Amino acid sequence: MLNSETVKVIEQFKMLEKLEEQSQNYLKQILPIGNAIVLKLTKACNLRCVYCYSCGGENNDLMKVETALKLIDQVAYANKGPISVAFHGGEPLLAKKALKSIVSAVLARPYAYRIRFIIQTNATLIDKEWADYIKKMRILTGVSLDGIQEVNDSLRYDIHGKGSFNHVIGGMNHLKENEIPFGLSTVLTRKNIDNVISILELCKEYKIRNVRFDLFLPFGYGKTHDLAPELDEYLEVNKQMIAWLVEHNKNNPDLSITESNLQGILHNCVNKNERGSMCTSSPCGAGVEHIGLGANGDVYICDLLYGEGNYNLGNINEKSLYQIWVEKKHIFERFQTPHTERVEKCSKCSINTSCFGGCPAQGISFYGEAAWSRESVLCGYYEKIIPYLYSLLDSGIAPELLGVTSKSSCRICTS
Repeated sequence: MLNSETVKVIEQFKMLEKLEEQSQNYLKQILPIGNAIVLKLTKACNLRCVYCYSCGGENNDLMKVETALKLIDQVAYANKGPISVAFHGGEPLLAKKALKSIVSAVLARPYAYRIRFIIQTNATLIDKEWADYIKKMRILTGVSLDGIQEVNDSLRYDIHGKGSFNHVIGGMNHLKENEIPFGLSTVLTRKNIDNVISILELCKEYKIRNVRFDLFLPFGYGKTHDLAPELDEYLEVNKQMIAWLVEHNKNNPDLSITESNLQGILHNCVNKNERGSMCTSSPCGAGVEHIGLGANGDVYICDLLYGEGNYNLGNINEKSLYQIWVEKKHIFERFQTPHTERVEKCSKCSINTSCFGGCPAQGISFYGEAAWSRESVLCGYYEKIIPYLYSLLDSGIAPELLGVTSKSSCRICTS
């Protein structure tokens, strides 16, 4: 028979459980939980890309399976919709045992049917075994490549300075031979901005349906390099890309190619009242649609801010997701304030219903905390590319040729 003190402890425990349940329900009402999780599975990397924002190869930290599950379980509990779990790094394929263990553990969960796995890889380690596994597990795959061999190898090389191009192509060939669709991701710098059309031609050759050209960010290793292209050059290259995509997609409707960033901006022009991609909307998806997890369990409101102390929300091994959000609510609220309410210039801009104000993480990388009160580093580009897109629409160019339809949902780079 239980004594009075034991009964009292049990009652207190039950009360705490009830309060936690109420807290979780409250959390779902006032603080939406992201449905896109990026796991920085390891910092280990076999490459030393000059601009790597996550400092790949800096150490060999490896995420524990239980750390990943703590976050995934809590997100799945609070979010009853589809959830994507992306493996990132470093190079995630170096964490073979951890990756496969996490996949197996998640697939054994009751919510497994709602999970979509994604991997962003440099592809140099993809062999037949990895290709078979990726296909079997239906893992959406994104490959990183920065241009023709000479240019790519000047930006993405191994610890001995040897270029990665041939190994990346080898990995892409394994994916192609196994009929695994994959996307391509390129970081645009002043070194490779002239390679955009060459990369699109490569996409055509490999039947890649989605490509993403992301502007260089001075985070991580990139802090010591001046690689950002000039905005006028960036604008002209985007116009060339648009012309190439329109022509290609008009002639190859069954093998159309979409560029994610351009698609997101055009979506805002065509569907002003419909939220599009989380990265080209205002407010953005940081914390609402997206959350990052470091190998050691540190939670970041945005994957791009990995390693930036001001945006480390807490550790999932030490606190619940609810506790983390409540304690860092001010950071969450800052990201969820539209740019038109933060920046006077944006509030008065004639295209602010189409422009999303730029990526906050991108602004922080260039301007630090001052980014919150000033226009985007790409403001001059948006001021020109958005009217240009409207002129194309007015001339009769169908937005579908650039991947956008009315109320369309933007595909991710790994589609």
